[in-house]
Amino acid sequence: MYPDQTFELDGHEVVLTEVELSPLLITATVTLKNPSGYQREAGHEILDSNYTAEIVAETKAGNRPLPASFGEGMKDSFKKMFSSNMLDHPESLDLVFKTGTGTNEEEIRIEILN
Repeated sequence: MYPDQTFELDGHEVVLTEVELSPLLITATVTLKNPSGYQREAGHEILDSNYTAEIVAETKAGNRPLPASFGEGMKDSFKKMFSSNMLDHPESLDLVFKTGTGTNEEEIRIEILN
């Protein structure tokens, strides 16, 4: 799927460009919206910045967070991989990024199947 949803992550304008769903794994690819405006490998910079990523899924037992199990940064993008073996309602998937700490904490929630 190609959701093409733009948002800001740690001061960088990025786009959720691709989501792959399978019974055991969800892969989300986030790409810089304007990669030519960056001098170094910003995908690695964003991957290393202070945020958490998870997918929230609705199950028979209620909402369940699926934390990222792996991530990799490329020159102008990064991928996050999530387990997906507990999914009852794939249409309920939200990708959630949490940035900052304390009073600066922010939650970015993106519907994957909208």
